Amino acid sequence: MGRRWLARVLVVVAVAACTSPTLPLPPPALPTISSGVEVDSYTLRSEQGSIPNALIVGINRNTTFAAEDRVSGTIADAQGTWQMTVLGKPQDLIDLTQDNGTGTSPSITVTLPAK
Repeated sequence: MGRRWLARVLVVVAVAACTSPTLPLPPPALPTISSGVEVDSYTLRSEQGSIPNALIVGINRNTTFAAEDRVSGTIADAQGTWQMTVLGKPQDLIDLTQDNGTGTSPSITVTLPAK
């Protein structure tokens, strides 16, 4: 009976482990922000600040820009380093998330500095 009982316990534990939720995806690390080449553009860069190969999305909360100009994105490299250009004005708030194909992180918010 001891072995059967142990086998049943192991099956229950294995099933529970498979159905338990995974840890949430963390947000990307805060990037460095510098002036971009174009007017109203900024470059956001993070060295190993995301999970490898994550999709990084930035959304500007400033609704005076057209909707398609408020969203930017890039894909991190194998070390989690990424860089993207966002459109914005000084003091605009940019919400950043990362996505690994199975989930999206909570957002972090950065404020664009004066140029």
